[in-house]
Amino acid sequence: MQRWVSLATNLVLVLPSLVIIAGVVLTILFFLPGPSTALECGEADRVIASSRPFADQFQLKWDSFNRSLDAGIAATATFDESEVTSRANRFMQEKPDPPFQDIVICMSSGDPTGEFEAIARSDIPALPDRIIRVRGSIDLQGEVPLVDIREIDIGKIFGFVLSVSGVQGALEDEMNDQLETLVLRHRYRIELSQSSLKVTGAQ
Repeated sequence: MQRWVSLATNLVLVLPSLVIIAGVVLTILFFLPGPSTALECGEADRVIASSRPFADQFQLKWDSFNRSLDAGIAATATFDESEVTSRANRFMQEKPDPPFQDIVICMSSGDPTGEFEAIARSDIPALPDRIIRVRGSIDLQGEVPLVDIREIDIGKIFGFVLSVSGVQGALEDEMNDQLETLVLRHRYRIELSQSSLKVTGAQ
């Protein structure tokens, strides 16, 4: 019994020191050089533009697509990276206090399950002017879009630090909070191919 009491006493004495050491290590790692901070999809010859005409083009396609589904007609719509990127930026600019800007959406994974890569500049107070790069998927089968982040980099911060510190979960929650205002009129299936997104109405 005395042995267990001694062990518990030692743990109580050592635990605060371990917590402090862990905090110091995480703080150091937080500011060490980490992944690339470039706002690009990783290919020098690949141009993804964000502009009002591309956002308008996305909206015209999306509205026409939904009108067909409203009428009970099976339909699909295909969007390129510039159209998706432009509409994402317009959506964020319409927010009174947008947490992200300079968004770039990359769809070159060729993953039919719907994985994407998104890069943006953070306006979140805790991460001012940091370049955020996430890889994950978006589910359009519910009432609102739902993002699931699989990997995350924030310029000069290692991914495992973000996971351990809870930043990854908090960022995913922030993205989904922003998307809660987008009520989906139908259920949709998505498929990514080289630089394009195909959306099919799920009746």
